[in-house]
Amino acid sequence: MVGISGRALGKITSSFMVITSDEQKTNVGLSLKFEAKALKVVDYSRKEGRHWEYSERAIDLIREYKVCYFLLALTPAEAWD
Repeated sequence: MVGISGRALGKITSSFMVITSDEQKTNVGLSLKFEAKALKVVDYSRKEGRHWEYSERAIDLIREYKVCYFLLALTPAEAWD
């Protein structure tokens, strides 16, 4: 549906911490679910048994996220200095 693996989807829809060039931890995840507490985000996600389900609104957001972070990955590092 969004063209990424289930594992990648699980990562980006929760908290996804990265370390920036200045050694700061930054959450670049969408925070649409909180697995440890089985918490959802109303209108975006819900848990059914062992699986998470995402609304059309969430899917649109995930598609935008893919485009944004794909473009960031292609941007030369010098542009961020």
